[in-house]
Amino acid sequence: MRKTHVGWTVAAMMLALLLASLDQTIVATAMPTIVSELKGMDIYSWVFTSYMLTSTTVMPIIGKLSDMYGRKLFFLLGLGIFMIGSALCGIADSMTELVLYRGLQGLGAGSLMPTAFTIIFEIFPPEKRGRMQGIFGAVFGMSSVFGPSLGAYITESISWHWIFYINLPLGILSFMILWFSLTETRAEGYMPKVDYLGAGTMAVSIVTLLLGLVFGGKEYAWTSWQVIGLFGASLLFLILFLVMERKASEPMLPLTMFRNPVVTVVTLVTFIQGIAMMGGASYIPLFVQGVLGGSASNAGYILTPMMLSLVVGSTLAGFAMRKFSYRTITVAAMAVISLGSFLLTGLSVDTSSLEVTFSMIVLGLGIGPLMPVTMTAVQGAVDASQRGVATSSVAFFRSIGGTVGVAVMGAIITHHMTVSLADKLSGISMDGAVLQDPQALLQPEARAAIPAPVLSVLQGALADAIAYVFLFGFIAAVIGVVISFFLGNSRLETRKQSMKSQPVGDSSL
Repeated sequence: MRKTHVGWTVAAMMLALLLASLDQTIVATAMPTIVSELKGMDIYSWVFTSYMLTSTTVMPIIGKLSDMYGRKLFFLLGLGIFMIGSALCGIADSMTELVLYRGLQGLGAGSLMPTAFTIIFEIFPPEKRGRMQGIFGAVFGMSSVFGPSLGAYITESISWHWIFYINLPLGILSFMILWFSLTETRAEGYMPKVDYLGAGTMAVSIVTLLLGLVFGGKEYAWTSWQVIGLFGASLLFLILFLVMERKASEPMLPLTMFRNPVVTVVTLVTFIQGIAMMGGASYIPLFVQGVLGGSASNAGYILTPMMLSLVVGSTLAGFAMRKFSYRTITVAAMAVISLGSFLLTGLSVDTSSLEVTFSMIVLGLGIGPLMPVTMTAVQGAVDASQRGVATSSVAFFRSIGGTVGVAVMGAIITHHMTVSLADKLSGISMDGAVLQDPQALLQPEARAAIPAPVLSVLQGALADAIAYVFLFGFIAAVIGVVISFFLGNSRLETRKQSMKSQPVGDSSL
């Protein structure tokens, strides 16, 4: 039987993952041009939201299906759907079409990410898994660094359509290489049962939760019947899902998996990691642009130090796993995140760009190591039959953590701005949108129209609000440090320590 060609397989998966992760960032700088051509400013945010919704929802489902039917099938299927979505995005004639096609892209991307990390675990011997997981984790950091600049370059030099079309030749190349380089064996006579009810109730619960978080505090008040109804529906379908999973012969998310303390601790840690990562990515640019008065490009570039240090941290953790336990690395990483978050609680109108940059580097150095460590730890803690769903759960809870974190942080900013400015600007006639929505400070025309004394007060209030946001992040990170101590003494095994490890090039997945 033809064996897996590891080198070509790794190259193809890295290329596919780079494309999928780039599409989370490359679109941002092209959106002003896209909106000017397609119109539809009222659904601007849904170009990002639809991608996030579908990619997050599909992760745990694809993880389980890949355990049942094979990793290669769902990686190639996801890549195919991603390329179809990319082609459709490129020919979109309206913002509504673009939103729908971005959702299709997200379905493909959500299939690629967890499946790739599972394949890496299974084609490499134990002593190389950590290093490879670290390198693959660094791909996501690189996309965040280069995505916005690449999007701006393609939009200005060619056309915004090509930020999507570029995925086609590269995606086809990845597809063809993986088709021939990756081989997997299947157990004869095994006829798995798909838990359709479990998949359906899980999907509805996830989608309604994410929609509630997206709408809350923006389109609708947190106490509105729309938002409360979405959260209530999410809870109802979650309960139905848990009831069905206890009775299913092939549960979509085996609840017994969480009896393993490693899986439970990793789930909580990745949730907190998502809060830290998305908090920094969302609110540091807001501080730079809204408080320091930087341009949109300045606000985007300020994330580069954090993403570069994330890449460094992820890569170094891949090597560190050969010498230290998962607990040691996770506790250290969470402690560094705590330090970075603590430094950011000191943000004020007098904070310099250099101070912000240093704090971001520290935060990135803490976030980075958790990318490979959590994946590798949970993969080693479960049976091969649950490896796909376990891996996808890590990516899923990181994404959910980021979404929940950004929603909570947004609520903190809105509340603090409203309360603070009600006192400081009492008696002054101002646009209510400026007082309650700090995004108004990012618009040059609106900013120029604000009297200097009032602008100073607004900047101070926004700086204080963002500092409170990172106080929330600091508390979450400290909790993460405590949780990490319960990870146990498990560590990456070497080939000598485990006779069950597969040699490089083994075709069994």
